[in-house]
Amino acid sequence: MIISGNGGSNEDYHPNLVLALYEIVDKKEETSLINSLIYVCSSLTPRLKKNPLITVVHRTNPEFSNYSIETMSPEFKRSLESIGGEIILGVTHLPLFDPALGRNIFGQSLGMGLGIFSLNRFITENSPKSVYYSRISKEVIKILGLACGLSHCSDGNCILTYHRTMEDLDLNKTICSSCKDNLVDEFNSLFGDEDYDE
Repeated sequence: MIISGNGGSNEDYHPNLVLALYEIVDKKEETSLINSLIYVCSSLTPRLKKNPLITVVHRTNPEFSNYSIETMSPEFKRSLESIGGEIILGVTHLPLFDPALGRNIFGQSLGMGLGIFSLNRFITENSPKSVYYSRISKEVIKILGLACGLSHCSDGNCILTYHRTMEDLDLNKTICSSCKDNLVDEFNSLFGDEDYDE
């Protein structure tokens, strides 16, 4: 799995999967999220046209008048789009309140190739750190799927299924074969077939 690079010919080009950490300073959180993305990408590598370069950037949270997802989504989307990359996932500790559901959500897609993930609900749970890191490692995979245009999976054993509670994540261990196929298709679509210029 490619996690760094320094240019080269078009054949050396690798599309970017960017993990944008908004005021995330806990190195174990960062490592858990990165390792989860490396794991998923590695499992897809034999079928990908181009292997992604996983890049980490650190950002300051945008300022918000309230934590409604309706207010926050456009600001996070602008911030993520300014980073550049084929797939960009933002991670924040701020709550993402969905008025339609009447509760904070884990995250959502912000458009093709963009997603935002909030650690807020995970932090407020009183669970052991090992459980916390396991849960955020799984949820970032789901946010990656949503950012790639996948819907929630109907297979209750798949990580990409709908999770209302954190305990729901504990039931999921892998990505089902159908979602893996869909992720490969979406990665290849986002990464494109054309030759890339330096």
